[in-house]
Amino acid sequence: AERRAADLFALLDVVVDPKAIVGDLGAGQKQLTEIAKAISQDAKVLVLDEPSTALAVSDVERLFVFLQKLKAKGVAIIYVSHRMDEIARIADRATILRDGRHVITAPLSELPIDTMIEHIVGRRSKGLSDVERGVAVKGDVLLELDNVSGQHKPENVSLTLHRGEVLGLAGLLGSGRSSLARVMAGIDPVAKGEIRIKGRAVSIRKPADAIAAGVALVPEARATQGIIPDHSVASNMILAVIDRLSAGGLVDTKAANDLTDAQIERLRVKTASRDHAVSTLSGGNQQKVVIGKWLATNPDILILDEPTAGIDIGSKSEIIRLVRELAAAGKGIIMISSELSELLTACDRILVMSEGRVHQDLPREALEDPSVPADDLAHRLQAAEQRLQIEIQKTLAVQEVSHG
Repeated sequence: AERRAADLFALLDVVVDPKAIVGDLGAGQKQLTEIAKAISQDAKVLVLDEPSTALAVSDVERLFVFLQKLKAKGVAIIYVSHRMDEIARIADRATILRDGRHVITAPLSELPIDTMIEHIVGRRSKGLSDVERGVAVKGDVLLELDNVSGQHKPENVSLTLHRGEVLGLAGLLGSGRSSLARVMAGIDPVAKGEIRIKGRAVSIRKPADAIAAGVALVPEARATQGIIPDHSVASNMILAVIDRLSAGGLVDTKAANDLTDAQIERLRVKTASRDHAVSTLSGGNQQKVVIGKWLATNPDILILDEPTAGIDIGSKSEIIRLVRELAAAGKGIIMISSELSELLTACDRILVMSEGRVHQDLPREALEDPSVPADDLAHRLQAAEQRLQIEIQKTLAVQEVSHG
């Protein structure tokens, strides 16, 4: 069985240890294991639902090469994705659904990306390039990391986050971005280094310490770490502050409902009622519930790990607008995303990570291409994305040289 599993991973040209416990793997390697399991059955029809979520760019490329081989062998592939660029590359035809209804099925030659987005959101949109970034007003320093290391990753990370600033973390799968988030949120221990919040050294040994210090983490694995699917929107929304809403072991229902209703309105959560199970909501609205749960703690520092994974372009734009609004209201935000266009739309500064270390600290403006007209937002975003991709690949080259 181990040899067969190793052969399947070799087919995909990826490295996953067949003897490893799946629960110990990172999100990307779990996804690769799921894909390997699917292709092990020699199916005639292969359905892939958001297969690239959490995968590094290089792993997505390998997956696409493999899918082309399957297609050449006569396998029919249904590829479900919210990533328009992937659909444009991999598909022959596309079917678009909105609110559970069929909108259109057409060859890709008749569906340029802007037309696809229009059908998905129900109105003309340029996707993320439509999001108004606004001008960041940086305030005082909220968070400082001084040579912070975890037990494995991160390694000697130093960074500064200001009030009103959105700081992005970019890098490939395994670069240490989520590990850094977990250390700052008290989920994984700090092995060495110092964390300072508002100029004072803090000891964050467990999540409760981070929450008390004004740090909140919206985790990457929404379904297993962010929500309790069978519980109501209200029950999920008050989880992080249930102690504040309780007396004598009983929750103050009115206070809980008032808080939930305020967050539903603030975040524009689409739900039939606060009493509906979170599992009945779309992925984008589930994510808003997770964000609302942590905003209820009124944190100064909000860490978002892949906040738009597996949600549609309309909801992505809403969440990125929310990130910008929260920063404008004086929060300090750290955002991790594998989608570079999202980082460039949301962030004021981007740190490029590799092997647990920070290799680059890039202001958003440094990635602009002055030759692209200022009013051509879509192409400006595209050009900045290409420049950021080059910076990430440079760290990969440095990493390969350091390994000899």
